[in-house]
Amino acid sequence: MVSFLELFVLFLVIFDPLVSTGTFVILTRDFTKDERRKTALMAAATALVPLLLFVFFGNSVLSALKIHLSDFQIGGGVILGLLGIKMVTGQPIIEQKHGKKQRSTKAVATIIGTPLLTGPAIITTTIISVAQNGLATTLAASVSALALCFIILLYSRKLVDVIGVTILEIASSIFGLVTLSWGVQFIRAGLGI
Repeated sequence: MVSFLELFVLFLVIFDPLVSTGTFVILTRDFTKDERRKTALMAAATALVPLLLFVFFGNSVLSALKIHLSDFQIGGGVILGLLGIKMVTGQPIIEQKHGKKQRSTKAVATIIGTPLLTGPAIITTTIISVAQNGLATTLAASVSALALCFIILLYSRKLVDVIGVTILEIASSIFGLVTLSWGVQFIRAGLGI
């Protein structure tokens, strides 16, 4: 069992608001301030829905599918490992198509909310965390981390202006190494090592 703070950091690192911030700034560059605020809120809400579903029902889904938690830990560890490698090497997490000049706030919010914020790695981490650390701690840590991601998205333009894209990329690479390490830890736990 890990502490709230450790779990909060884990969720924050996997949410990787820095990758989402870069994507958010690019995809909302033609938006007004109100449209960016609305898009950030919709992205956080879009990410929150699957997060809550898996906090409350993830273990039931595993049971219904007859998947053992240790098997899920190994599979989730592989996903986290792959995500970490992409983050460390600077590869895009998802492919972005910039063909359209006009982007809707709903479309951008959906891209940011899922799969960028709440994707397979968060879903895996949520299910495993509920089993290992309990519902209350997982819920508090994951929702707190997502709330911080929302705040970062709200101030993403200012953040990029202050620290620059290069620093965001370096920090995301460091987050990637942490994500990769958690992936290895999940695999070891699933194998009982």
